[in-house]
Amino acid sequence: MWDYSIIFDFLLAMKIQKKQATFWFCFLLWTIPVCAQQYPFQTIGLADGLPSTNLTDLLQDQRGYYWLASEGAGLLRYDGYTFVPVSNNMPVPFLFIYSLAEDEQGNIWFGSEKGLVQFNGLRFKEFSPLTESPIACLLPMAEGIVWALTRKGTLLKVEGDSLRVVPGPGNFTALAGFKDTVYVGGQTGLYRVDTQTVQLDSIPVMAMRANEQMLALARENGLEIKFPDGTGRTLLRNKRMTALSLGQNKVAATDGSSWFLHQVNGNTTELTSEHLLPDQKYGSLYFDKLDVLWGLGNENLTQLGQFASVLHQSDPPIAVSAVVEYRGTQMAASPNQLWKVNADQALEPVTSPDFGTVQALSVYKDALYLGTERGLYRYNGQSFSKLRLGTQPSEFIFSLLAANEALWIGTGSGLLKLSENGLSDEQKKHNLPASTVFGISQSPEGAIWFATYFNGFYRYKDGEWLLRADRAFNLGIDSLQVNAFAAATDESLWLSTANEGLIRAGEEGKVQISGSRLDFAEITSLQLSDNYLWAGSNKGLFKIYPDPQHSRAFLVNLLQKNEGFTGGACTNNALYIGTSGILAGTEKGLQQLSYEDLSPPKKLMLALTEIELFYGDVQGIAQYAKDTLPFSQVPFQLDLPYNLNFVSLALAGIHPLLNEEVTYRYRLRTQEEGEWTNAGMRREAVFSNLKPGSYTFEAQMSFDGITWSNPLLSYSFSIQSPYYQTWWFISFIVLSAAALVYVFVNERAKRLNQKLILENQLINMERKALRLQMNPHFIFNALDSISSFIFKQDPKMAVRYLNNFAKLMRLTLESSMEHLHPVETEVSILKNYLELEQLRFKNKFTYGIEVDEEIDYDVYIPPMLIQPHVENAILHGIKPKEGNGRIDIRFILEGEFLICEIEDDGIGRKAAKELGARKDHRSMATRINKDRIRLLKETLNDDISIEIIDKFEPGGGANGTKVIIQLFAESP
Repeated sequence: MWDYSIIFDFLLAMKIQKKQATFWFCFLLWTIPVCAQQYPFQTIGLADGLPSTNLTDLLQDQRGYYWLASEGAGLLRYDGYTFVPVSNNMPVPFLFIYSLAEDEQGNIWFGSEKGLVQFNGLRFKEFSPLTESPIACLLPMAEGIVWALTRKGTLLKVEGDSLRVVPGPGNFTALAGFKDTVYVGGQTGLYRVDTQTVQLDSIPVMAMRANEQMLALARENGLEIKFPDGTGRTLLRNKRMTALSLGQNKVAATDGSSWFLHQVNGNTTELTSEHLLPDQKYGSLYFDKLDVLWGLGNENLTQLGQFASVLHQSDPPIAVSAVVEYRGTQMAASPNQLWKVNADQALEPVTSPDFGTVQALSVYKDALYLGTERGLYRYNGQSFSKLRLGTQPSEFIFSLLAANEALWIGTGSGLLKLSENGLSDEQKKHNLPASTVFGISQSPEGAIWFATYFNGFYRYKDGEWLLRADRAFNLGIDSLQVNAFAAATDESLWLSTANEGLIRAGEEGKVQISGSRLDFAEITSLQLSDNYLWAGSNKGLFKIYPDPQHSRAFLVNLLQKNEGFTGGACTNNALYIGTSGILAGTEKGLQQLSYEDLSPPKKLMLALTEIELFYGDVQGIAQYAKDTLPFSQVPFQLDLPYNLNFVSLALAGIHPLLNEEVTYRYRLRTQEEGEWTNAGMRREAVFSNLKPGSYTFEAQMSFDGITWSNPLLSYSFSIQSPYYQTWWFISFIVLSAAALVYVFVNERAKRLNQKLILENQLINMERKALRLQMNPHFIFNALDSISSFIFKQDPKMAVRYLNNFAKLMRLTLESSMEHLHPVETEVSILKNYLELEQLRFKNKFTYGIEVDEEIDYDVYIPPMLIQPHVENAILHGIKPKEGNGRIDIRFILEGEFLICEIEDDGIGRKAAKELGARKDHRSMATRINKDRIRLLKETLNDDISIEIIDKFEPGGGANGTKVIIQLFAESP
């Protein structure tokens, strides 16, 4: 752009008087061309990491990576952030590369000063070296065939592993494939290559490019375009182009300094330094897969975005106060003038009357209406007419809106409506507040909102009016100074305020976007489009949209130059959403932005560019991978030691213009789905102290925080377990421990078993000893009774007693060797014993023995367990009693228990204790039986219990004793 202050200073420096300098300055101001249409160029140079400015070719592959051929730095890979040398990894580095191409399989081909090389992302394959000349042009075709052209004009063909020279006139400079046919061109004209090389014409060809839509040739007489149907056209006549590139329905060419952009169905635009094109020498142009145009200059890389986003200007530039789209043409208004965008994308004045400042534009019934300071004007595409608005011929019009088959007109004194029924004064008709209506907006649902200076907002919906809707909906905006508004819904509004930023208020509450988030800009216009709120301000145009991660929160983006917004400050209420995109009135002219440019790219390309380790063998990461991922050079199937578990993964959202606005999210999965981490614009994911196991890293990118790239970027790796956690080490430890435990337990079990055997033997011996202790006691008492009968000369009783005694001794000896015998045997012993005692005490007592019918021969009992208690009943209960007594013995089976009861009607334990015992007699029966029960508990683990109950008569006198013995009913 021209800096007029420099011109003025130059005139003064030439010693021209100030008046003369002013005159010449004004003269030059009118004669020097003003700044032309501006375009959003960006540059990438050495300061941005570009290794070399001697670039010869550019290619974007199907994965999204950019590849650059250079002289000196070799083959470079660019991910939008970093340049990575690739051909330096070859055994003999290729540092001078002149051409690039990609085949259908995704292999990268490049031609160098040494020959032709194929790169499959992992390995380089060299073809026969050429000493004649470097390869300047490459053309991959179907079936693995690749055509190449050397700098000296020799045509080569690669089939399989062979490289051969194609016969022909030579001296070719251009190569292209169109409709499955190979074309070459040079100073002698255009040729078709088939079974032989056939000349088609003799017009020199400097450059040639082709795609499915067209074949473009740069010739001495201009730019020639051929279409598949055989038609064509010639452009840029008498201009000599040195490089070409084809995009979607567009052609780009350069003569080395300027760029020429041609829309197939439109016009051709020349871009120079006046359009902000960097001033340098351009050797090549390239349209990438996103239709971004790149220029390879001798100082830097230059990018031009999709140039549908343009700034329409006049000469000189004017500030636009209102915008609209009328009959497919973009219209703009400035003070005292209406403008339209012409075929050259410039603002062209429309002959119009003097209507003063234009506040609003609106289209109603195929006519353009202008709201001005001098009233309402109608434009039918050819002429203007002024409409009389009631009694006020020159009513000041502040706002217009065509909605609901009517044109709503906001004036300085109220609201009017123009419809098929004519003009009506809504102010009087519906008794609306008398106030200036400075804004009108329609909600997506259809309600129309009106903003006034002194009476708030009111709403028209379904034929009904709601006055002071801001109070009815509890918007609470009386204290706010509103600059602009937009109807968000039937029940809520977007408001730009002077003191509290941007507010969305309504029945659902209030959401505020502070001034700091808006860079303290003054919002002067608001428009809604789908999920986006567009806000014009003194700092440019804001794009505001919902935050997908937080409800009732919004993201704010100020459109930058790389997004096509070059108009600078937006003017008041000059914002329009049309079919061609967004029209914004600015201080520099009319800015037009297409929806396609502002919406997220349809194809989002995300790459994993690097993996780093920390706190370990950082440089040797490749040794832990089985291979390398093609083209990205990232280690594949990474298996890291347990102590290298601090991992960093770098991402790159590949977009040539918007890479600085890409946001990322990622997660690390094990067996379960992990939670997403929203990283914002941070491209690095860091994970520390990862536990051993298998992991899958997944990532996505987004330009708006709503639409995320799909499919997911996925990368799997693993962390090894430490040796002491491996299965073989744990198995060894477990087996060793098990062996030691087995040996220890087995040895201890042997010792315990031997000890138990000895203890059992000892207990058995003790048991037998106790039984033997009881036998002498019986023998002593029995012999004493026999001797008594003999002494009394009663041989008959002595013989009878002796027989019973012998029988008892036999049963006792038989059972003394066993620790259990049947209940039946125990009953036999007791009967013999009781009969002996009856003889001894001359039938002093009678007895009874009852055995439960459920007790059979397989119920066992310890020998001589009942006898001691029967003996006590006889000696200490019945014998001291006056008169005869009785002893009852019962064997009862209750579940698993055998109950033995010994009951007598003697004098009882208390009276027996009072009588005392003979001094020369020690009653051992009870003590011996207690010892036996203790031993039985230890050996049999049985729950044996003895309960002795004193019996009493109703009067309280003793009436004998009852002994209850409970033990398990044992089996043999």
